[in-house]
Amino acid sequence: MKIDNVINSLSGVRAKDGRDLRSRKRDDTQSPDSVRDNVDLSSASSRLQALESALAEVDVTDIGKIDSIRDAIASGQFKVDEEVVAEKIVESTVEQLSHHRK
Repeated sequence: MKIDNVINSLSGVRAKDGRDLRSRKRDDTQSPDSVRDNVDLSSASSRLQALESALAEVDVTDIGKIDSIRDAIASGQFKVDEEVVAEKIVESTVEQLSHHRK
């Protein structure tokens, strides 16, 4: 499907300068190399990309929680709830099977 066909089916679509985009016809004499599009990203978008990159590098490991679990295991105080573990295994298996069927 060409974009031009979609634009022609829309009503009230106008370019930024007020031109009616539906009446725009593609000049078939133009080579694909001469057609150019411009995309301007706002400063907020650029900042968001920078923040996403920075967040990707952040370590989300809770060292305090890991240490407390390690200490509880070492001291013999760590208790495993077998029912919770079994439920999570079943949930994970069902999820994997449902994704496998798709």
